Amino acid sequence: MLVEEVEYTSVEEALAWGVTRWQQGRYFEAHECLEDVWHATEAGESRFWQGVIQVAVTYVHHQRGNPDGVVSTVGKALPKLAHVPDHHHGIDVAGLRRWLEAASSTQREHPGRDLEPPSLGLGQDGAWLHPTPTTTPLGRRGTTHRGNLR
Repeated sequence: MLVEEVEYTSVEEALAWGVTRWQQGRYFEAHECLEDVWHATEAGESRFWQGVIQVAVTYVHHQRGNPDGVVSTVGKALPKLAHVPDHHHGIDVAGLRRWLEAASSTQREHPGRDLEPPSLGLGQDGAWLHPTPTTTPLGRRGTTHRGNLR
């Protein structure tokens, strides 16, 4: 159950909330915030953000004791991150790919074995949408979005 409702008005704020939740180990909430980033990005970046979200979902499956869900979601995430540079938008994509491969292998060979949580491997500037500061209104559904947090 989610215990905190967040409200944000820009894609950058959604990203900041998503990163914060990720770093707190709240992967379900992180994925909810990052979905707003994904839906607001340009077509060329959409697959990247969807892949990052699927990393969070992979760990949610693990937290819920679903090794088959881990393996299945890895199979969806890896292709989306396969052709992304090793470091993209401040995120260590190569590290995410390694984590996904290890998570899938572990859960196939030893279902239910504990996994280290995935790290975004952020550089000192953190995650970003644009290399220069900007504010991108959410505009999703035409209104301020409350972050899907219930």
